[in-house]
Amino acid sequence: MKKPLAVVRINEPYDVKLLEELAVAAVEPWGDFLEFGGVHPNVDEIKFDSPVRPEGIALWVMDIMRRRVEYDHPDTYVLAVMPHPIMSADINDPSPGWGKCHAAFVSTHKDYMNLKNRATFVRYGKIVAAHEIWHLDPFDLDHHERQATSPGDKACIMYVNGN
Repeated sequence: MKKPLAVVRINEPYDVKLLEELAVAAVEPWGDFLEFGGVHPNVDEIKFDSPVRPEGIALWVMDIMRRRVEYDHPDTYVLAVMPHPIMSADINDPSPGWGKCHAAFVSTHKDYMNLKNRATFVRYGKIVAAHEIWHLDPFDLDHHERQATSPGDKACIMYVNGN
């Protein structure tokens, strides 16, 4: 059964066409499982005042945001794009993405992406987004410790250097 993908902008009025390009690129490997429903700017925009520290948003806040976007978008997968870095379990190691249940989050923080360079933004953003989608139900893929490649020397996106 195919599930649609909704895109949500969080705390930033990202260009709708840019987010559509990012989402289409991110779900390309998932063509048999996901249908991209597009970005609906009047519906899929969330603003919140959260305890965003310089090192990023804590995972407990991320879990609350996940529940919110899942509530607002039942029966879909959600790709949420936001400007804030995400704190991982190790506070000294912020992350460009996080995914759980049916919501994948991508950070566009300047440490990870350059919004002024569209091609680089989409190329890097789709890797982060696809990686986070692979963490979602029912895929539930985890990171692995050794680099693996597929035919054509494409690196597996579930490998995280140093993990």
